[in-house]
This record gives sequence, structure tokens and C-alpha cells, in this order.
Amino acid sequence: MITVKRIVAARDGIFGVLLGDDGLPWMLTLEPTLDETFKPVIPEGVYIAQPTYYHKGGYNTYEVMGVAGHSRLLFHVGNTEDDTIGCILLGTSFGVIGGKKALLSSRKAFERFMFLVPGYGFQVRFTS
Repeated sequence: MITVKRIVAARDGIFGVLLGDDGLPWMLTLEPTLDETFKPVIPEGVYIAQPTYYHKGGYNTYEVMGVAGHSRLLFHVGNTEDDTIGCILLGTSFGVIGGKKALLSSRKAFERFMFLVPGYGFQVRFTS
């Protein structure tokens, strides 16, 4: 099981670490917050991530299924909270872009993610 371990929730999003099934870190994550309470779009719990196609980005990815009131919650490329409505962005390091906290080298992290995850889908745990 893959884990999204949320580390910090702030004005610029929820930053975390993506852990492999062995508990070792693979890369960094950024999720948007629902509102000024800094709550995540995806509640803590275990979900299934299924293969899908991201039309806006033009590439294959995975969708987190079963989140009440939401659909098309994807793992995808992006740097700041502005690049996502409810999805999980991936990066290799933290930085600042346009005055906002950001993930850097997102495309590189996403390519690694696609190499590491099983092609048929997987379980993903979201936790603090």
C-alpha cells in the first residue's frame, strides 16, 4: 500500500511525502485545502487508485476513487496549489514559485511515480 503522509497544512496547500509500500519516501506531495480551515479534499482513509487518462494534461495517470462528493481526483504534474482543484501533485523538492510555496521538478517526480506504481492500480492511504 502506498501512503500519502501529510506533514504541513498551510495557506499554500497541504504538503506531504509519498511513501512506498516499504515505508520509504518516494517523493513529495501537494494537495489543495478545502477552505481557510486547511482541511484536505480527500479525508484520511484508504482508497483505491485506478488507471485513467488525464485529458487536460494529455497523459496516463491514476484516479483516487470513492471520495464522497468528489470525482477525478488525480495524481498529476503541477507546482502550486493553483495547479489543482482536488488532485495530488508530485515533486522532488520544495521551493517557492511566484511567492507561493511549491513543489519543484514535478514532471520528473511524476515520471518516477508512473514507473514505481503497478499498472493495474493500487491502494493508497491518506494520513496525517
